[in-house]
Amino acid sequence: MTKLLILGAGGHGKVIADTAEQTKAFDAIAFLDDRFNDGLNNILHWPILGTISDLNKISSNEYAIAIGIGNNSMRAEFFELAISLNFDIPNIIHPTAYISQYSTLGQGSVFFAHSVVNINAQIGNACIINTSASIDHDCVIGDFCHISPGVHLAGASRVGDRSWLGIGSVTKQQVEVGQDCVVGAGAAVIQNVYNNSIVMGVPARLKS
Repeated sequence: MTKLLILGAGGHGKVIADTAEQTKAFDAIAFLDDRFNDGLNNILHWPILGTISDLNKISSNEYAIAIGIGNNSMRAEFFELAISLNFDIPNIIHPTAYISQYSTLGQGSVFFAHSVVNINAQIGNACIINTSASIDHDCVIGDFCHISPGVHLAGASRVGDRSWLGIGSVTKQQVEVGQDCVVGAGAAVIQNVYNNSIVMGVPARLKS
């Protein structure tokens, strides 16, 4: 086993810590967070060792990295930084998640409680597959996406890099959501969504 260092100790980072602890895969869990300079030294029983800028002082032989940043673009930046510093960035999978053995996972993604990834689905790097989200057969999720709690993607849906599907949203089968998109909470996506779009409603339409 090894130690896990989580970049960012906000809400998302705390859920990663809790999930990682449930896996029993790590000897210890700690954070880097910029509030360290304001006197924040721990979150619950997990210590904060310094600010995120201190990452280059941490040994990649001692710690693996998880990226506790909800913002997709920022998470991409920290992922590339950790890669450049030769850190291992494991997938962290809650014991109650179901991940098909016939799915394909990148690295550095988190799969929270009761999430589902079905057969032949592909998940990119540093994605958030949040609580009770389901990704059905043959779906393709790009890098740095956030699939929020309760999202359900029907078979062969595709989601481009850095897109964010809001809580409770759904897709029709074979629908494509482009890169850098936002799908509003509760939206029903029944037709393709082009890059850099914001859609909401039932059925989902471009935000005016």
